Amino acid sequence: MKARVPATSRKGESKVIPIQRERRGARSSQKRAGLLGPGAHIGEVEAREGGGYRVRLACGREVTVTVGPGVEEALVEEAMRERRPVIVADGVEGACIFGALQTRAARAPQPELVLEAEKRLVLRVGRARVELLADGTVRISGQAATLDMPRAIRLLSALTEIP
Repeated sequence: MKARVPATSRKGESKVIPIQRERRGARSSQKRAGLLGPGAHIGEVEAREGGGYRVRLACGREVTVTVGPGVEEALVEEAMRERRPVIVADGVEGACIFGALQTRAARAPQPELVLEAEKRLVLRVGRARVELLADGTVRISGQAATLDMPRAIRLLSALTEIP
């Protein structure tokens, strides 16, 4: 549907400029193009959609957005999984996610960590391994080992073998 809007030229002459209006029932161009308006907006990532993500803004409106420059896709996936709020705004190529909000206080490190197992506890990284057995046996294996003790190393054992 075309509408005509009167405009004035430099000489004061009136002329008509046609503009395009969206037909009723057509899908919102704001959802398709991701036009959010000025400023940053808060939303929640609901799902992957095509090459981007569907975000529900705090006002309730849904928009399809892409991941903004410098933002890791893993951050967006984590925000979707944990239902964390994200910051979205218009970018050069449409609406983008520019970051996620921290909504919980950072957890302070615990003064002590205790891991318990009934029979065996194994820590493994690549080819390195530490194994603790219920009978008191400790096995440490890997390609190389370094003991860096600034004061002293005490070996308390009935028998120490160094091949």
